[in-house]
Amino acid sequence: SSSVRFEMPKKFATVLAGIAVGILRRRPLARLISFLLCWSPVPWLLTVVLTPNFLMAFFRHAYAKEAVTKLLTARHAPRGVANLLRHYHVLGKICEETDTAKCIEPLLGAVGLGQFLKGFLLTADAEMLALFLRNPATGPLIGGLVRRQEPRVCAALVYNGRKKLANSVVALFQQPGMDVWGTLMCTVPGFDAWVGQWLNDPRGASFAREVLLSEGFIDWVEGYLSHEDGKAFVIRLLQQPGVDRFVTWLNRDAAMCRWFAQIAGRDSAIQFVTEMLMEPGLERLMVSLLVRPGNDSALKAMLEHWVRAERSLMKVARAWGDQPRTSESLARVIMSPGFIDRFVIRRLLLQPGLAEVVVEAFLQVGVRGLKDTVLPLAFSTLAAAASLGSANFESEMAPILEELQGMDGLVGWAAWLLV
Repeated sequence: SSSVRFEMPKKFATVLAGIAVGILRRRPLARLISFLLCWSPVPWLLTVVLTPNFLMAFFRHAYAKEAVTKLLTARHAPRGVANLLRHYHVLGKICEETDTAKCIEPLLGAVGLGQFLKGFLLTADAEMLALFLRNPATGPLIGGLVRRQEPRVCAALVYNGRKKLANSVVALFQQPGMDVWGTLMCTVPGFDAWVGQWLNDPRGASFAREVLLSEGFIDWVEGYLSHEDGKAFVIRLLQQPGVDRFVTWLNRDAAMCRWFAQIAGRDSAIQFVTEMLMEPGLERLMVSLLVRPGNDSALKAMLEHWVRAERSLMKVARAWGDQPRTSESLARVIMSPGFIDRFVIRRLLLQPGLAEVVVEAFLQVGVRGLKDTVLPLAFSTLAAAASLGSANFESEMAPILEELQGMDGLVGWAAWLLV
């Protein structure tokens, strides 16, 4: 592990930083140093030099931008800088300085820096990078720097080679403590709006899909949703303009439908959905999302996955039934204008093959499952809906009862209860 055993005097650090800047401003020397850093003993030999005082004096230098740009745009820079992560403790310390963001921000507009960042993420050891990012100061710092960049430019940067880059990102996020780092980064004011704009770009959306579908990332999402800051960020993100189109686009993808079915049965996701639906106005947002074309078939596909692929419907129903305030949260959706008439009657119940899936669900759950889990949850939800406003409830129930009269009684009521 890396630790600060020696701190260079500030005056000496300033002089040495000036010399380092002068060397790196010469492109041939910058290329040579980037090549030497690829040799693992060199970063170790720099332990005495790479102290917080030296690094801050270096970044505060008037010509630091030119020097760093020439170093980072050198051919071997991604691998060489990745080797410097052995000094993760020192690098984390300089992130705690109040003017670090001011020193780094001018570098972000440099030509070629984006390609360096991609190469760095593909090259860096995930464990060492996570040790650096585990410093609490890195999350808000990086989040703030990202937020100041143009979302379209960032989307274009990650699009090419998105599969490999997504795998590197997921490997990093699977390291211990990275769910906490994600919540810290997302607390930056305005970061939710930035992510919303990034997802509205087709290239950013494609990269996000690759990340979501990468092996193991669903576990990170589950951990992220267990944090209050993480849940609050997702709720804010869902309210950003255009994010509903992004979610609908994901729902039209068969692989993403299976992904949503898997995450929907996990405790942290169930708790998140329950708490989200209790937020004033968000139940209407959920209904507006459901009535968008394609989301009805996605919901049916999710049910099919639980019934036919995983045969886990009973487990999912029990998890939802055990969650506090589930009935009240579902009742708020049911009572929202448009849920019964626009979504259930005009879309969901008209899905081809829904009756067959419901029958299979009944057979899988069995009489005991209906008695112990499904019916109590359904009746408590209906009671909660009635308590929200009996007059409005009766007017909403009338159309659905008329629709069900023309269906087989068992299948029709099963469809309603599963909704």
